[in-house]
Amino acid sequence: MSVTLVIIFNHKYDLNIPLLKEIYGNRFEKVYFIVPFYEGKDEDVISVYESSYFFQGYVAQAYRELKKIKSDHILFIGDDLIIDPAIDQNNIYEKVLKGKKDFYISNMEGLSDNHIWTIDRFINARDAFLEDGVAYKKEIPTFEDAYQKAVDFGIKDFIVKDRNRRFPLYPWKGNIKTNIRIIERSLRESFNIEYPLVYGYSDIFIVPRNKLETISKYFGVFSAMKLFVEIAIPTAIMLTADPDKVVMDKDLDYKNALAWSNFEMITSFSERCDYNIVKMPDNWPDGYLYMHPIKLSGWK
Repeated sequence: MSVTLVIIFNHKYDLNIPLLKEIYGNRFEKVYFIVPFYEGKDEDVISVYESSYFFQGYVAQAYRELKKIKSDHILFIGDDLIIDPAIDQNNIYEKVLKGKKDFYISNMEGLSDNHIWTIDRFINARDAFLEDGVAYKKEIPTFEDAYQKAVDFGIKDFIVKDRNRRFPLYPWKGNIKTNIRIIERSLRESFNIEYPLVYGYSDIFIVPRNKLETISKYFGVFSAMKLFVEIAIPTAIMLTADPDKVVMDKDLDYKNALAWSNFEMITSFSERCDYNIVKMPDNWPDGYLYMHPIKLSGWK
């Protein structure tokens, strides 16, 4: 069993590539980089053209190169997400995939259970299914098939309808005009997203190579529809995977440090390392699978 690491850049930060090679080069035999608008000549870097809001489309565009990968699984991470320095291509099956699983994603929740996103995120998700310029219906599973997949995953509340009960206008955005636009749209438009959609943290996920073609297609279709990445990736995995082959954070003993919930830990870790990547292994806190974000542009 083998794993290839693919690092996805939200934006063209070419200077971080050498740092990431230093961090992961001895832990994974092969590392690829997907970088939007890349113009260099490094054969390990795949250039793509898409918005970072829909970076699932990066994977779809990179598929012609990624399909050449011979390993059994592919680990995708964001360029500003750092995984536990103790994890490598040899022990990731035991530590993350639990030995016999095929997929990993942090979490998978019914979209209608999300009470945190601003209302415009749900409007955008609704708009993605209006078939305005994207003939998607024959390219993704039918409602009936998607419904059954959601039920198989134990998700029974995924149809978005009641905006007033489920989607408070929180958090507010800094721009007053943006807030006014959100309020106007929420009062004017009703929601009715019948297609089963799930959401989840998507800066790290694992897929088996034998499912890469299918999942890349769904990624590409969802990107064309402009479906937000943290809906598109979990939904595509739900539509592709068998529930008993998926590992999520709730199945692991690890904790994860995310800036919006554990900013102090990330800051403390960075300071203990003196912003030097060589010091990461000695200062990594016990029991944490990854930290995000670690902005390597400020590291040496």
